[in-house]
Amino acid sequence: MASEQADQALWPPQKAVPDLTLTFENVFFDLIPSGILIMLSPVLLFHYARKPVYVRPSPLLWLKVITAVALVCTELASLIFRAISGSFRTQTDLPAASLDVVAVLTISVVVYVEHRHAIRASALVGIYLVFGVVTDIVKSYSYFNRPGLVAMGTLAAVSGALRAILLCLQEIPKTKSLLDLTLAKILGSEATSGFWNRSLFVYLYPLLWAGFRGVLDLSHLGNLGPEFASDILFPQLKQYWLRSRRVSRNALFMCCVYTWKLLFVTIVLPRLAQSACNLSQPFILHRAILILGDENVGNLERGLLLIATVCSFGGSVITKMTTAHLSSRLNTRIRGALISQMFDKSLRISQSEAKKSAAITLMSADIEGIADGLPKLYELIMTLLELGFGIYFLSLFVGESCFVVLAPLIASAIATYFLGKWMATAFAGWNKSIEIRVAKTSKVISQLKAIKMFGLGPTISQYLQNLRADEMVASNKFRGLQSISVIAVLCAEYLTPVVVIAAALFWNTFNGKMTAATVFPSLSIVVLIKDPLSLLLSGYPKMRAMFSCFGRIQAFLNLDERNDPRIVRDTAATPDSQLLGYDNSSIPIVEFSGAKIAPSGTQIPILNDLDFALMPGSVTGVVGANGSGKSLLLQGILGEVELMEGQIYVSETSVAVCGQSVWLRNGSIRDNIVGSLPYDERLFRAVIHCCLLDQDLELLPGGAEYIVGSGGSRLSGGQRQRVGLARALFARKALVLLDDVFSSLDRRTAISILFRLCGEEGFLRELGSAVVFCTYLPECLDVADQLIMLDGKGHASIDVSEHDREARMEMIRSLNPSQVAKTEEDEEQEQEKIRLSFEQESKPAISSPEPKNDVRQKGDASLYWLFLDPMGRVKVLFWAFVMLLASIGEMAPDVYMRLWIERDPGNDLYFIGYASIAVVACLLFVAAIAVLMVNLMPRASLSLHQQLVNTVLRATIGFLGTTDNGVMINRFSQDMTLMARTLVIAFIRTTSVFFTATIQAGIIASGASYLAVILPFIGIAVYFIQRFYLRTSRQIRVLDLEKKSPLYTHFQETTEGLIHIRAFGWEEQNLKEAFRLLDDSQKGFYYMYCIQQWLGLVLGIMSTLIAAILMSLALFASNTTSQTAVGLSFLNLILFAKTLEQLINSWTELETSVGALERLRQFMTTTAVEPDEGYMEVPGNWPSLGNIQLTGVTARYGGDEQRPATLKNITLSIDAGQKVGIIGRTGSGKSSLFLALLGFLHYQGIMKIDGIEVSSVQLDELRARVVTISQDQIKLDASVRVNLLPFTLNQPPAKDEKKKQEAERQDIRLQELLIRLGIWAPLNVNDKGRLNAILDDVGYSHGQMQLFCLARGILRSQDTGSKLVLIDEATSSVEDEMERTAQMVMGEYFADCTVLVIGHRKSSIRGVDFTVELSKGEVVHVDPNAPDMGEGGFR
Repeated sequence: MASEQADQALWPPQKAVPDLTLTFENVFFDLIPSGILIMLSPVLLFHYARKPVYVRPSPLLWLKVITAVALVCTELASLIFRAISGSFRTQTDLPAASLDVVAVLTISVVVYVEHRHAIRASALVGIYLVFGVVTDIVKSYSYFNRPGLVAMGTLAAVSGALRAILLCLQEIPKTKSLLDLTLAKILGSEATSGFWNRSLFVYLYPLLWAGFRGVLDLSHLGNLGPEFASDILFPQLKQYWLRSRRVSRNALFMCCVYTWKLLFVTIVLPRLAQSACNLSQPFILHRAILILGDENVGNLERGLLLIATVCSFGGSVITKMTTAHLSSRLNTRIRGALISQMFDKSLRISQSEAKKSAAITLMSADIEGIADGLPKLYELIMTLLELGFGIYFLSLFVGESCFVVLAPLIASAIATYFLGKWMATAFAGWNKSIEIRVAKTSKVISQLKAIKMFGLGPTISQYLQNLRADEMVASNKFRGLQSISVIAVLCAEYLTPVVVIAAALFWNTFNGKMTAATVFPSLSIVVLIKDPLSLLLSGYPKMRAMFSCFGRIQAFLNLDERNDPRIVRDTAATPDSQLLGYDNSSIPIVEFSGAKIAPSGTQIPILNDLDFALMPGSVTGVVGANGSGKSLLLQGILGEVELMEGQIYVSETSVAVCGQSVWLRNGSIRDNIVGSLPYDERLFRAVIHCCLLDQDLELLPGGAEYIVGSGGSRLSGGQRQRVGLARALFARKALVLLDDVFSSLDRRTAISILFRLCGEEGFLRELGSAVVFCTYLPECLDVADQLIMLDGKGHASIDVSEHDREARMEMIRSLNPSQVAKTEEDEEQEQEKIRLSFEQESKPAISSPEPKNDVRQKGDASLYWLFLDPMGRVKVLFWAFVMLLASIGEMAPDVYMRLWIERDPGNDLYFIGYASIAVVACLLFVAAIAVLMVNLMPRASLSLHQQLVNTVLRATIGFLGTTDNGVMINRFSQDMTLMARTLVIAFIRTTSVFFTATIQAGIIASGASYLAVILPFIGIAVYFIQRFYLRTSRQIRVLDLEKKSPLYTHFQETTEGLIHIRAFGWEEQNLKEAFRLLDDSQKGFYYMYCIQQWLGLVLGIMSTLIAAILMSLALFASNTTSQTAVGLSFLNLILFAKTLEQLINSWTELETSVGALERLRQFMTTTAVEPDEGYMEVPGNWPSLGNIQLTGVTARYGGDEQRPATLKNITLSIDAGQKVGIIGRTGSGKSSLFLALLGFLHYQGIMKIDGIEVSSVQLDELRARVVTISQDQIKLDASVRVNLLPFTLNQPPAKDEKKKQEAERQDIRLQELLIRLGIWAPLNVNDKGRLNAILDDVGYSHGQMQLFCLARGILRSQDTGSKLVLIDEATSSVEDEMERTAQMVMGEYFADCTVLVIGHRKSSIRGVDFTVELSKGEVVHVDPNAPDMGEGGFR
């Protein structure tokens, strides 16, 4: 029976019965928790008082109130009973009962206020109620064990039940009772869940179950709530960023700290609790070992030790996951805020700066680097605290030897510090090399068709592979340092226990004999000290990389912003105007006053002394020669120039723009036309009619909902131009700028649209818009109110006289009708090719979703061999064997220690074996990692990249025409980077941790005889957990990646159309769309963290259960185990939960990284490619004559005989040296003839060049031997010299004297040719570098680039001796005089060549020997009468 006297003491517990004293219960179960609650509640109530009322009264509220009132009554009854009862009264009874009454009154008020003013239940109430339930159970047990206190026991049981009911009511979401229905829709399940629902991740189970049973989409993830909304995060960080000293090195990071300082601090609290739980475990182990050797210890103390074990392990798990969850919430906030800042910044910098790929790298690689590095900050703080306590606790077991634990850790820390600095630099260098590779690859992908036609496939393939090889070389430093850094980490991991044992032996702190009660607790403390510190050491480079990532983002946010030089005049708007923002005053809408303007980013004026004004409603034409500055003048109106002198006044900053290069998003035609404006059906139909898009919408599948593709790739050039023009009309702006918008239209269409827009009753005339346009159409004189003439020397004059005959004739001479870039036939044929290619590529895509979904959910083991085979299977197996030995070596010292203690604890010679095992394991591990990182991984990376390059460069033109460039770029950027970085690390971790977990499980099972029985159950449980988890985690990772792609695509489209967005005034709408895409992207990013934390919780609970079973067997079935067995098992158990979590996390990371391989394999297997086999060798000088023989040639797109033929039974003979014009109307087959000669079409019949069948020649060889000059321009990211001689792209610079002299002679030849074509001058001014200048920096106009491509073809013909030249409209954008010069040059250089010219215009086939007319793919007429030569021509 319990003793009244014993209950007066705080400790020890009652010995008569297995129970605690009442004084102990009053102090620790009532006084302390109630006091804490009473102190914290005012803070919580004050917080809620500042919040609005979110929730209306509901039955749930009244149930809470009734339960709370019942709880108050129960505690009052308990207080009264204690006051009148004389049995077992202690001095703390009445204070405890009184404080309990106050506490439940307080909690009742908090519950009511919280229900009305908070969306979800607080942590304070949840923790207090759970603690109360547990303590009421213990108190009721105590009361029932004491005579006369049965009533108190009953009241305690009732109190516990009421607390449990109130706790359940608190966990019920209040979503249906919210006053704001909009808020209810945007809140996710977590945002409305109770504290324990959130802490135990109960809200995730519907998502996990849905992922296990089927395929997930974004709707399954649910909303994250307003706290993660981008439009809220953006201003939160923005206000601190604007006030910060941006030049400070870590200014951006500190802004993030200030913005979310409360959350930064909150994360520390559960982390402190985790440290407390962890540091209690060695003492539990110590006491358990002692109890195991002492049969006099009673069951109460054994039971309390078991409870302590559960609380220690369970508490560690819960607090660890809480810390991780809070950290992930902070990470998600920072990610959303930083990306939103980058989007905002991208709208305010120059377009040239925005187009750089760096920003996309920042959004992907650098944001990921920040997410990886941020949690390491907390480890740094807590490591210092845990280190101090750990050393003190270690001193209790090993005395002064405790301090040597710092030796390997300090050495490792110093080494890691320097390695971290070097790795941060190396990592930044690797990122830079990725940026360069992706940018150059992206440029190549946008020109693939022209590259293939010129025969540059093998050259570009080697070029792209060299870029990947250069990236691997650039990454060598980082990967080498990463391998070396493992040494520092492993020294701390493996050698710290060795050093501690050595010091203890040296100072004889073990008193000449080691015991399990001293050694294993000591080793467990060493584990707890070195584990977080080693994590810090391995994470320190990541933390350094994180600051580097913050620095790169900060540098982007600090870029100089575009300075709009325009001065805006204040004018009063006219209310009845149809125009959006139109001003109907007499003030000029645009006025230049003594303005000198230069292109953005330069300081050299191109246009000088501009003085003119444009009135509202006027129509102005801008004319001048190529390169005279017409486009620059329009950019000046937009404010996209550098104003050197003078002023530019505007009355309206919002301008409608359409230029030569049409900017279209990868959306529907309707979305591209409407843009950010409200949809107006009547207006939409009107602009469609004005731009002659009616018939196009009828023919295109889906009509106005037809997806135009990346950059409008699924539209013809004319369709793209007209969609861009329709967008400018739909905007109804007071000022409309049209920059050569008719260059991609046939003449009839161009004239019709011109008059529909600017004629007397034209759309823009009726609106009253001021129009400024540049065009070659002479008909512009009929609609223009005035002309601005640019003389090509930097000066402009304005002509408003309709009677100045001389000026009018000057303009007519400069506006030659032949300059219209396209014919009607050409445009319609382009549309036909798009339709054919779309049909060609549409069939394979139909059956792909199902296998993809199955792989997405369940994975595919065969994908691993795609990565492993290039390394060599034998090498990989040997590597895995070495990793197994290293993992055995990692665990072996602890097993060796058990044997040492059991066999001869006083023999110090055993230490030699103990230390040797640790050193060998360390060396094996380092060697294995170094071999994989430095040798095997680059081999696999290069091999897969080469396969991808080969697939892309062998893709059919139909596939290239219908595939979004972004898809191919993502394969080269995101997937290649994932494979080189994440995949290899995940592979190493998964292999190592799998071996370690298996060995640990065996060691734990050896801790007690019956414990081995549960080992199969552990394996089965882990199997089902990983199966349940992986099916969902794979899909969420895929969703994460999928939702990042639209985000990056939106940024890319924004940078490409930045001038348009700013001109139309759509910055705000564009930013809102970015926020929407970012919010979608945040879901996958955040929920990936959440399910990982759920996994950690489940595995931690399983580890806690194993610990409870082990401790139960050790304490209550002592004959089943020994002290050393328990010590060894418990030591491994401390790490087992983390090992299991690491195993599944690394496996998940590996599986999701393998998703990149799945996408690569799918891309490589489903891409339609050209055949690459069965070819013969051709003579080195072929084609040396240029004879062409076609007999009965029928050709079609694709090998399907059911497809309609594009060439039908063509029979044609062309002798060497003849010049032939190929003419014909719509879809006649002109371009198809060229494509057939170049091997792009499948054909039947005989097609020979110099007696060799075309189909027998390797395709790249064929295209390289035939010189092709097409409309598609090739602009490599290289010097002018290399662009003229693209087959030298991969050649190293000349080093020996002879080659240098040859190079100098070559340069003279190139210079002479460019001078003859009139395009040398831009290379010879302002120190641009002449032939060494980067082509993109030269500033060639479109017409000058056509002449440049012509020069490239001439040089190719000279270098190869090829006598066959194919020309497709090589001078369409060149003014007449320069075209005649180009014709003369071609006539001279191609004098002895066979030349086939597609004749869109008469001027392009001057001087041919005869013309061949095609119609519907057949030859209908051969005319030996060549068109008049005039000047120029081929003869």
